[in-house]
Amino acid sequence: MSDMTKENFQKAVKEALDAGIDAEQAAVALELTAAIVRRYAEGTSAPGSSSVRQYMVDKIEGLKR
Repeated sequence: MSDMTKENFQKAVKEALDAGIDAEQAAVALELTAAIVRRYAEGTSAPGSSSVRQYMVDKIEGLKR
């Protein structure tokens, strides 16, 4: 991971914590982001595509249970 990437990641984590996000919410946000990036990198879908949206909906619905 480049220094700039680490710096941006650390900044995002600090902002999330300052905003009052809890650990579970942070973990889900990170997992969703990773899934979007992974699917995009694999060429299986683009950010904003229906499969990514459905993945996010399924994940959020799972949290509500």
